[in-house]
Amino acid sequence: PPRSTLFPYTTLFRSRNHLVVFTGESLREALTTINRYSPRRIVVEDPELADARIVGVFSTTDTQTFVSGMQSTLGVRAVERNQTILLLRNTN
Repeated sequence: PPRSTLFPYTTLFRSRNHLVVFTGESLREALTTINRYSPRRIVVEDPELADARIVGVFSTTDTQTFVSGMQSTLGVRAVERNQTILLLRNTN
């Protein structure tokens, strides 16, 4: 079927199940989506890290799982400040 036929269904599926699917979007794009649903804002300031590609299915209601996923796949560390989580390149 044409993509335009699947798109409304996919959006509805994601919305009802609180899931978002990333298929190679940049971390910057992924954070725009995740931050839309989360009261805790996740930010990345490193341009190279922001361009890293993300693949996976994440819950829009579980910010910590997304952060843990980025820590394990991208090797970042997370620094929490109030309602913001800053993702930093791990310097170890």
